[in-house]
Amino acid sequence: MNTVDGSVRYDVSFALVWADEDTALNRNEAYALAGCRDCTTVAVAFQVVLLVGSVDVVVPENIAAAVNYACVECVTYALATQLVVSLPGPLSDDGTRQLAAIWADLQAFGEQIEGLPLAELRGRLTQFEQRILTVVRQDSAS
Repeated sequence: MNTVDGSVRYDVSFALVWADEDTALNRNEAYALAGCRDCTTVAVAFQVVLLVGSVDVVVPENIAAAVNYACVECVTYALATQLVVSLPGPLSDDGTRQLAAIWADLQAFGEQIEGLPLAELRGRLTQFEQRILTVVRQDSAS
């Protein structure tokens, strides 16, 4: 929520969830709310849900809302991205290390996200998704 004229506010959240029970009810939300003048408000939520083994019920929720209230010359942007992947079993030690390295890169990216043009933000997150999927596919194939 941004209510300060001329300000820039970013809120970024990343989550890696391992689901290995019968039910996976994961919710990913990004809300950017602004009521000011000439401000920028950005909310980014990126969640990866790894379903390990037999998960019978999967109900992912991915919600984003960007709302300006009497906001003049404001930029308000919300992006919620959720990647849900099924794995036959746990990742190998090598796969786990590779995933941890990608996650460290993602965390570093999150610390520098404020300077990134909004047009590039989704593309960069898609690159992280692709890297994660590559590790999962290679690990599952072996």
